[in-house]
Amino acid sequence: MFLNYIHTFRGIAILLIVAGHSMSAFDWTNKQVMARFLQILLQNGSVFFVFISGFLFQHLSYKYNFKAYMKRKLKNIILPYLICSIPAIIFFTFIVHRPNIDQSFYANSIPLQIILFYLTGSHLAPYWFIPMIAIFYIISPLLIVFDKNRILYYLLPIFIIVSLIVQRGTVIQSFVHFFPVYVFGMLFSKYKEILIPLTGKYLKLLLGLFVLLLILECNFYTQRMLINFLGKIVGCFFILPIVYQYDALLKEKFSYLASVSFGIFFVHNYVISSFKLLSPGKIGGNFVLLPSVLNFLLFFVAMIIVCILLIILAKKTFGKHSRSIIGC
Repeated sequence: MFLNYIHTFRGIAILLIVAGHSMSAFDWTNKQVMARFLQILLQNGSVFFVFISGFLFQHLSYKYNFKAYMKRKLKNIILPYLICSIPAIIFFTFIVHRPNIDQSFYANSIPLQIILFYLTGSHLAPYWFIPMIAIFYIISPLLIVFDKNRILYYLLPIFIIVSLIVQRGTVIQSFVHFFPVYVFGMLFSKYKEILIPLTGKYLKLLLGLFVLLLILECNFYTQRMLINFLGKIVGCFFILPIVYQYDALLKEKFSYLASVSFGIFFVHNYVISSFKLLSPGKIGGNFVLLPSVLNFLLFFVAMIIVCILLIILAKKTFGKHSRSIIGC
């Protein structure tokens, strides 16, 4: 059965991800407090995507077939990743060196550089997500078995402790770090009739916990990623019952965003980087607008609109093949 509230959640999640990445287009040097607040709220939005992925995987597990599942993922996720990566890989292989990457990387041969870019997703900021989530695709038969005997759910406390120790980094580290989030998604799907209404009864408590973690993150900024990770998990528990309770009211308000969410994911960093390249500064410099809440919101909305226009153009150009090219 189609779950519209999860579709709504996905639409909200892609907005949060784009908003988080839009911060890189501004110089926050003189707006440190505002920057920290926005980072706390918007950073690590990938947690929502991982949670939703785990939820949908378990929801559809009743008809799981490894061959059909992998064929679908290769066509709709991996192939668009390979194609959408081409401009960035060409740019950072043949034109300039990628900033924020160990420059010993470029001691490798060109073919090896290309392979490493694809295996790590380090050519574009959000693209690390695809090699990481691909590991979940590969181990999906094990997840099906463990879902049936429920062993994953009994081990969740251990997984959480491990993920707090193993932070985001390499693809394998990121997989280990986000593993309990995926399992939480599976758990909430398996027991959706119990867990979603139950968490809905404690929305004020969850909101209070989120605010507490926000305050802790502000005061223990050196450990902000660890605290932010926990905060975003609490955010999943908070958002899910809300979109569930107000599903009839929300209806299809986020439907289009959700349906093109992977397309937005694949193109949004190109759009943001293009605006940065057009700025008066050096390559990768800051956008001409001064940082403020209004300017940030305007920039964010502009990014979403441009992404949607590009997706519409791609759909008209490639027709039924667009999903294999841009993910939607």
